[in-house]
Amino acid sequence: MVLGILGILGFLSRLIILKSTKMTISSKAWRVGVSALLFLFIFLWWWLGYPELLAYHEQYQLFLLTGDYLLSAMKSPGGLADYISEFLTQFYYIPWAGALMVAIVLTALQALLGACCAKAGQKAGTVLWIASALPSIYLIRLMSDENLLLSYPVALVIAMAAVCLAQRSKSAPAWIEGILYLVITGLLYWWIGPVALLFALLAPLMRHHGTKGWIWSGAMFVAGLLVIRLMGMWLWPQYPDNQLYLGVNYYRITNAHPDGLIAAWAFVAALCMLARVWTLPIAKPWAVPATACAVIALCCGMLAGAYDQDKMDVFRYDAMVRHGQWQAIISRAERRAPTSDFCRQALNLALGKTEQLGEKMFEFEQNGLGSLIEPYSNNNTSCLVSAEAFYHLGMINSAFRYTFDLQEAIMNDRKSGRFMQRMAECMIIDGRYKVAKKYLGMLEHSLFYRKWAKNAQALLADTALIDLHPVWSEKRRLRFKQDMLYDYRQVHKMLGMLAIESQGQNRLAWEYFNAGMMLTGDLQTMAGMYHYAAEMFGVREIPRHHQEAIAMFWSMGHNSFDGLPYPISASVGHGLMDLAKVYGPNQHTPSAWLPKAQGTYWAYFLMRQPQEQEYASREREG
Repeated sequence: MVLGILGILGFLSRLIILKSTKMTISSKAWRVGVSALLFLFIFLWWWLGYPELLAYHEQYQLFLLTGDYLLSAMKSPGGLADYISEFLTQFYYIPWAGALMVAIVLTALQALLGACCAKAGQKAGTVLWIASALPSIYLIRLMSDENLLLSYPVALVIAMAAVCLAQRSKSAPAWIEGILYLVITGLLYWWIGPVALLFALLAPLMRHHGTKGWIWSGAMFVAGLLVIRLMGMWLWPQYPDNQLYLGVNYYRITNAHPDGLIAAWAFVAALCMLARVWTLPIAKPWAVPATACAVIALCCGMLAGAYDQDKMDVFRYDAMVRHGQWQAIISRAERRAPTSDFCRQALNLALGKTEQLGEKMFEFEQNGLGSLIEPYSNNNTSCLVSAEAFYHLGMINSAFRYTFDLQEAIMNDRKSGRFMQRMAECMIIDGRYKVAKKYLGMLEHSLFYRKWAKNAQALLADTALIDLHPVWSEKRRLRFKQDMLYDYRQVHKMLGMLAIESQGQNRLAWEYFNAGMMLTGDLQTMAGMYHYAAEMFGVREIPRHHQEAIAMFWSMGHNSFDGLPYPISASVGHGLMDLAKVYGPNQHTPSAWLPKAQGTYWAYFLMRQPQEQEYASREREG
């Protein structure tokens, strides 16, 4: 199908190019070259540069191959653009395929806009064709906003295709043209939303020369606004005016309408208007190459700094957690330190899954219990890693609750293939097969989750096979067997209970319990539990950070390590004593003692105390 889309696009582009104006071989080569280079650039930008943003979009929708899904989409203005957008977005599941879809859409916009401008401004056709790449690049900038949906570029493509067809259609009496403009504007509004006003504005202008075209353009634009108003009153009274005029499906946050959307629309319209008023011939041989250089410079300016790297890090870590790329997470953290609790949660989960949490955790900045598990937040991003952590830890009910709430928090009320797959797994592990079948039934109508859902349904046909599943059987064995309520501030203690209940089999829960105790400073509980459970988990050599925490706790009540019931390495013991000598007289000057504690639990513990005192003081004053 992808090859079919590419073939159709190539045929249409060639047809448009050949039917535009009489061109020299040089100008034809420029036009084909510009479109090809733009396509390649966009493809590589998304495939190699920001595949994690594509993955982010894919996981917040679930496109279903059913008639009901199409009918549901077509019930709102812009439904066709939204349907096509979601159909293409499902291919984001495979990064290169997702990049290909975006490249097809944005290059189609450039080709249609370029053809329209080249026909209108024949004396500068090649220059205008090159300039037509700018709106597509501007859309790449806008798409750095993770809530901008592909439906907006798709709507622009459909609108410009309609303008191109109108530009090339045969003339008709004025009254027939007027009726056709209004009817087509109404249909386009139903299909693509308020971007249809682009057709109402540009179609008359591209068909008629001189003052007549401008008068027709203004009149049809005003008439288009009236058509939208009437259709909104009669067909969609549930939508407020701002959504009727600015779009229902272009942005994930339904009541938000960024100025950039209007700017992109105006950008396209302005280029077409420029083509209509252009009368000067391009006689200089250097004009076309100079235009290409200017466009490249403008593109670089538009894209420079457009993507917030800290935000992109969140999406990268989430994508790596989703696919279990634990070593890749650790390697990335070593190259660029995590800057948010979300990223630290991903890193700590990766360290736990590779049994390095007790050895390397405090080589990275930590920020309390939130660096392990996120408290519940009513949004569709913050708890992504925490939901995964609960699943891997064996807290299946908490994993389901967090995942369910993540899906319900999707701001445009879509479902999620990723979340529904995880919820189905949780229900299978818990033995709630009827609920699992409901989720699997929906996933069977998707493209990329269908095979997995059918395999899961086969296991439900013979539930004895579930106990042989390499993942689900383990999760079922290690999970809590009884339901219970708990407070988020006690989640690390719940993990201790889960670890003990597993009789030494849930090593990840044991690691998380100790990490939680260290992050909250509850070293007494940690030391007591270590005495009870270390042998259960086959701890032969205490991890370095655990040694540091136990040594710190012991030193609070003893002047030496004599009698310490845990084996502490000589390097840890000497390191703590050396730190104590420097810390005592300089405890209020971290720059004096912090170098000796760098990369240890002691640095976190000693820096945490004055912060807690400050917070407590503020609470008392408040």
